[in-house]
Amino acid sequence: MKKWRKKQPAFRLDGSGRFGDIWYSLSQSKVTMLGLSIVLLVCFMAVFADAIADYDTRVIMQNAKERLQGPSLAHWFGTDAFGRDIFARIIHGSRYSLAIGLACSAISLVCGSAIGAVAAYLGGKVDNIIMRILDIVTCIPAMVLALALISALGQGFWNLVLAISLATIASFARVARSVILSIVQQDFIEAAKACGVGKVRTIVVYIIPNAIGLLVVQTTMNIAALIIAAAALSFIGMGVQPPAPEWGTMLAESRAFMRLYPHYVIFPGLAIVVTSLGFNLLGDGLAEALDPRMKD
Repeated sequence: MKKWRKKQPAFRLDGSGRFGDIWYSLSQSKVTMLGLSIVLLVCFMAVFADAIADYDTRVIMQNAKERLQGPSLAHWFGTDAFGRDIFARIIHGSRYSLAIGLACSAISLVCGSAIGAVAAYLGGKVDNIIMRILDIVTCIPAMVLALALISALGQGFWNLVLAISLATIASFARVARSVILSIVQQDFIEAAKACGVGKVRTIVVYIIPNAIGLLVVQTTMNIAALIIAAAALSFIGMGVQPPAPEWGTMLAESRAFMRLYPHYVIFPGLAIVVTSLGFNLLGDGLAEALDPRMKD
């Protein structure tokens, strides 16, 4: 009589499942948990921004009587030159920074992984052509390329996302190719070829799923750089435009007041630094959890 064996779940409370092992590894590092806490806090602010602070009355409505006030119980982070609450603007600004970071990273992940997988799997002339094109693109600094694209496309949120994504796909494709090259040489890929599995199916079903762990780590750490890049472009007036409460735009508005009213520049700057730090710490923890060779 055939014995039926119960399928083991991917996650169990005792940490013995696949995801349980990853979570156990992450939870052992206080630094990683700090990064995760920061990321969750930023996500919480972005999701519940409207419940925390009203957009119309506290974020964009100007009040000349309350301009340039310091931190107080009424305004935790003070007010800006237009009398708007800085705390409320930082809360709502998390939506812009998080949306830009996640959207650009997702586009870079999908497009870069596809380009890297094709180059690594096909090899030969195809690999050489793709890599030479990537070499040409990566010779141009990403910020310079993003500026050129925004100048051509025009200012705005979605144009900013598209420009940053296109400027970073090449570097991500090179990383994806190096990761996938080690997978292409594995025995199960040779077995798939011997069984007559098509090239597209091999890339989609066998190669990318096995590389997705390391690519997700790279994507997580890339979010921090993209948030800083978006803030930098908004700071010079090429990104999200006022009165939208984007953190880089807030820094640009505070330049003329930073000596007499330091709170005006400190809190938006801290928002950028702390959020970027959180994603970097989480990315380092994921790298150790997903790559046993990095563990002590």
